[in-house]
Amino acid sequence: MLIGISKSLNLNIKSIAKGILLNQFYLIYSAIPMLCFYFYEIKNYILLFGSIIVFFLFPIVLYFLSKKYEFSIKLSTFFVLLTMFLFMWLLVGLSLYFFILSLNREISLFYSLLIFPISYNIGILSLIAPAGIGVREGVMIFMLMKFFDIDLSNKISILFRIFNLIIELILTLIGYILYQTDKK
Repeated sequence: MLIGISKSLNLNIKSIAKGILLNQFYLIYSAIPMLCFYFYEIKNYILLFGSIIVFFLFPIVLYFLSKKYEFSIKLSTFFVLLTMFLFMWLLVGLSLYFFILSLNREISLFYSLLIFPISYNIGILSLIAPAGIGVREGVMIFMLMKFFDIDLSNKISILFRIFNLIIELILTLIGYILYQTDKK
């Protein structure tokens, strides 16, 4: 769909594909530290160790992707992008935390910072569900059940998906308006 829209707007498809690839890389890579914290918190040291190894191997994967898809990233840019994505996960985790507080419920701030990046990426990596629908919610429910019953965990998960969908639609509309304004 994105490629079709890009063609209709006469955008460089190769650049768009590289941007999508880099975005997916950073979404997954920047969530690995959250996964490490989670495995440490639940005392699963084998998965913690595995996650740490994956974290250090991912830049090697990016290096080979950059050779295959003909792009380059300076080391400083690599760390700036990583920092930006970590900051994004922090903001989304805070939004989940305040979302739950708005329901007059209590949850650990630290734990709420971990829930969304982990559930989002497991959803994206599950190739059987488009946009991770259902998988993301299932992981969120599982993680939220540490604090709430299954009924409330289910409601939070679904309402937070709708909340994020509305935000993404608003940002898409803003982006489209800015594109149209810039085009003129």
